[in-house]
Amino acid sequence: MSREPGRLPLPVPVPQRLGEPSPRFPRPWIVTTWVPGEATDRFYGAYQPTPDAATLRRARGWAVIRALVGLHVGDAGVHGRPGGKATWGPPAHAALRRLMATAHR
Repeated sequence: MSREPGRLPLPVPVPQRLGEPSPRFPRPWIVTTWVPGEATDRFYGAYQPTPDAATLRRARGWAVIRALVGLHVGDAGVHGRPGGKATWGPPAHAALRRLMATAHR
């Protein structure tokens, strides 16, 4: 489904590159732009219907997985390994800190 730019009421990531599966990474992948702003607490208050505990656990699990991937890519960038992006590390660390701070929810 395509949408015309500027028609949504908030900024959204914009696809920059689509990747095909390969022997190195056997799944399709996408690179998008970052959306500036402050972090996913207003989300819980605005999300309707209110998510149940199991949904929140699954969402946190997905967030942890994405943050760990960001740490891996960031570390690869710091050490000059192929595919590394050093700029991915700090946002991934910040995401993990937020997840840990809200683990009681």
